[in-house]
Amino acid sequence: MTIKQHGILKVVPIDEITNLTPDDCRVPIKSITLTIPELVEFALPGQFAMLWLYGVDEKPMGIAGCDFDKDTISFAVAKIGKATEAIHRLKKGDLLGVRGTYGNGFYVTGKEIAVIGGGTGIAPTKFLVEDALDREFKVTLFHGARAEEELAYRDYFEDLAKKDSNFIYKPSTDDGSCGFEGFSTNCFEASFGEGATYNHIYACGPELMMYNAFQIAKAKKIPFQACLADRYFKCAVGLCGQCTVDPLGLRLCIDGPVLNQDQLEKVSDFGKYGRDKYGKKVPL
Repeated sequence: MTIKQHGILKVVPIDEITNLTPDDCRVPIKSITLTIPELVEFALPGQFAMLWLYGVDEKPMGIAGCDFDKDTISFAVAKIGKATEAIHRLKKGDLLGVRGTYGNGFYVTGKEIAVIGGGTGIAPTKFLVEDALDREFKVTLFHGARAEEELAYRDYFEDLAKKDSNFIYKPSTDDGSCGFEGFSTNCFEASFGEGATYNHIYACGPELMMYNAFQIAKAKKIPFQACLADRYFKCAVGLCGQCTVDPLGLRLCIDGPVLNQDQLEKVSDFGKYGRDKYGKKVPL
């Protein structure tokens, strides 16, 4: 679904900040929740916003969820650089700027769907899962990480699976410390051998993971959407061209970050390379 807007900037105090993974793990992730009715009104699964910390920088973050009754919006912030390290030092009540919402979200359709998420890509997929369950879809989530301690939101998803019979949670870890041993795409592919059927497939996370999921979807002839939120975003409003993909010239901040199977088929760099902050091609 497309929402044409240039977003707004709100600077508000943090309502809640909690650890989603241990502080001493490879990539610590924290959940940040803020009350911003103006953003919640337009937020869609798969969209993103720019988190701005005065005097430091601003960075794109996928929306992890919205509480429409409380007008709150949440983000999952991985500690991977100067800006996110500074955000991780914030406490409840500290001010944080949010600019957005931006981009095209997932078009949620198909009564029985598979959702594949990994890394910080689990944030947009969490929002997608919640939206799909609200529509009474049957949802299977394939959640991948290197190890058990890196499965952000795992407790939340396990509790959700106990409460909602329409939701199946399938975690996987590279080292076998939790759930399926191997990649989330391996777990997803194995589900077909167990008799699983899906009307639509959605993915968000590392691009190689999504590319592999796309190949499976094509082989099975199942409609597919991917959120390319791991690409480098800068302005968020389509001016700088930093997030342009070859050869279509799509600007992911306004034409994506969610693309469908027809668009992905035409994007020659999908699953092959991205671009760094200087625009240089970087193999995946």
